Amino acid sequence: MSQFLKQYILIALVTIISGCSVNDKTTNSIKENVLSAFEEEGIELSVKKANSNSIPFDYPNSKESIYQIDGGRIYCLFYGYDQTKQIEKKIRATLAETEFLYPLQVSYYDKFAIIFIPTTDNTEITEKVDLVLDRLK
Repeated sequence: MSQFLKQYILIALVTIISGCSVNDKTTNSIKENVLSAFEEEGIELSVKKANSNSIPFDYPNSKESIYQIDGGRIYCLFYGYDQTKQIEKKIRATLAETEFLYPLQVSYYDKFAIIFIPTTDNTEITEKVDLVLDRLK
C-alpha cells in the first residue's frame, strides 16, 4: 500500500473518530443540563435500564437514556442536528402504539426530546416536570 494511501486512511479515521467524540461531548453536555434542571426542581433521577416494560425508541443516529423518578419515567432521546422532524414522527408513531394510564408529556428541543410518562395521577409531580421542561426551552 502506498504511503499516500496509508496517510489518507489514517486522516479519514481520525476525522471520523473526532466527529464521534464531538457528538458524545454534545450529548454529555445536554445530559448534564437536563439532569441539573431536574435537580433544581427537586426531582431525583435514577438511571433505569431498558427492559421489557420500556418503550423502545431505537432510532438510527439517536441515543436514549431512561430515568426513573418518583411517579414516572423520563425518556431522553438525543439525536442529530437536522433530524428533529423525522424523530418527532417516529416518536408519535411509537407512542400511538402504546396505551398509557395517565397523560404523557413530550417536549422537543433542537438536539433532544424528553418524554415524561407518569405512573400516578399526582399533579405535584406533573407540575414540577412541566417547570423543568419549560426551563429547558
